[in-house]
Amino acid sequence: LLFCFTASTDFPVLLLAACRGSGKTSSAEFIKSLIDPGKSPLIKVTADAHHVGIQGSRRWLLAYDNVSHISADASDIICRVATGFGHSTRTLFETEGETNFEFSRPQIITAIDHIVTRDDLADRLLMIQLPEIPKDKRLPKAALKQKLEALRPRLLGAIFTALSKTLAILPGLEPKELPRLADFGNFSLAVEQALGFEANTFTDNFAKNREASRQVVLEASPLAEAIHAMVTAIGGFKGTATELLKRLESFSEDTVVKSKAWPKATHTLTRQLNRLKPDLAAVGIGVTTIRESGTGNRFIEIEKIPTESEVVADEI
Repeated sequence: LLFCFTASTDFPVLLLAACRGSGKTSSAEFIKSLIDPGKSPLIKVTADAHHVGIQGSRRWLLAYDNVSHISADASDIICRVATGFGHSTRTLFETEGETNFEFSRPQIITAIDHIVTRDDLADRLLMIQLPEIPKDKRLPKAALKQKLEALRPRLLGAIFTALSKTLAILPGLEPKELPRLADFGNFSLAVEQALGFEANTFTDNFAKNREASRQVVLEASPLAEAIHAMVTAIGGFKGTATELLKRLESFSEDTVVKSKAWPKATHTLTRQLNRLKPDLAAVGIGVTTIRESGTGNRFIEIEKIPTESEVVADEI
């Protein structure tokens, strides 16, 4: 909430995941109204860059409601919107005119489960699991709206008070390390102090959030599952991409190997490995590409490595 009021050019994406009857749509709608009130507050996910350009030029916060699937193209666009979206198109009714869309925006996704399976989007994801609302706590929409409207002034006052305290702390903050979303991480550490949380509250929760997203990415990848099975069975591998692809097939079901998700060529295998490398490293599997001196041949080495938590434990 607080970071949405900054002029950042790199925003995280909030995922409100919950079963039916958890108020995720109402929550997203109200958050949107606090930050960026306007018509058509909730929109659908699209991979059409032109539509996204129009939507983003008229909204500060983009909220996608009731999302059941995010395609690879739509996932890429959500990442672009979070870090810096750009799209150029010919201006209507002009021969040489060009219309440009350039912006970064905070975004919210509501869904029944964790639907983000692409590692680049998972890296910038903040997931909140909403609890189901008990039957005796449910309200008609009119009553809920009246209650929220009565709270709005106090909520905005609290938000802006917290924001002013955070901005006062931010210039003097010198963290030792930051997550991939460095600006958000730095800001959140200032919020931690401004609101009186214990030290490392943000860091610990952000790490748990990232771990949950990482598990979803790995579980959604047939290639990652095959690599894990191979390392568990034989300890590791070193050889060409062609040899690796053949070896991994023996650790997967025939139906998986014949599916669209399975890499059919070495260049596809290499591309998927590069995407999975950080997530595999986090669970103790290292992937390295080696070029042999003299011959110039390229080999892929996969082996067990210590995880970050194991390294920290050893240092302690």
